[in-house]
Amino acid sequence: MTCNLVEFDILSKTKKFGVISTICFFNSETEHVGLLALHMGQNGPVIGETLQKGKEKGFLQKEEEGRFVLRELNKNPVEGFSAGLIDDNDLYRWEVLIIGPPDTLYEGGVFKAHLTFPKDYPLRPPKMKFITEIWHPNVDKNGDVCISILHEPGEDKYGYEKPEERWLPIHTVETIMISVISMLADPNGDSPANVDAAKEWREDRNGEFKRKVARCVRKSQETAFE
Repeated sequence: MTCNLVEFDILSKTKKFGVISTICFFNSETEHVGLLALHMGQNGPVIGETLQKGKEKGFLQKEEEGRFVLRELNKNPVEGFSAGLIDDNDLYRWEVLIIGPPDTLYEGGVFKAHLTFPKDYPLRPPKMKFITEIWHPNVDKNGDVCISILHEPGEDKYGYEKPEERWLPIHTVETIMISVISMLADPNGDSPANVDAAKEWREDRNGEFKRKVARCVRKSQETAFE
């Protein structure tokens, strides 16, 4: 089945590793357009309003492939990441590129990860998985990210997290990325997904932990643009 797509060019900024662009596509089936557009980030409401006005005035032309195209420059991009579709025909799987934050052990790293959105996003959170090898207490050995903002909404049955710390529909791709960048800068060793990394973080931060992270950073630089 051919899907209608809306293309947003929301990030274009020269960074240390070159020009990083974000291209996001959304399902343009009526009720989903505004909803998903409104959850893009700070400029989401503007994008959503622009899209609806464009549809009303007939400015968006439907192509033979059933594709709507709209480009919007995000004036307030988040430093340190970019994102785009893995497959142009799959609106729910993104690839993100995360730059290791400065003044951290991950500085200089260029880490690829995948975001997989559920059909009922933003009512439920996406799942995030690092494709580039990374050694971190809050990323398990398969690459799956374990942070509060990506946990299902509601009460934590184990009592470790407050409901407001978990996923809420007001969260955006932007807030997820800010949380992940913050996670790289300040790991949470009290609730680890990688117990071995958490143990090294607590007991040998400047020794074995630092060496493993440095190896991952070097490897990420070598494979970033493959």
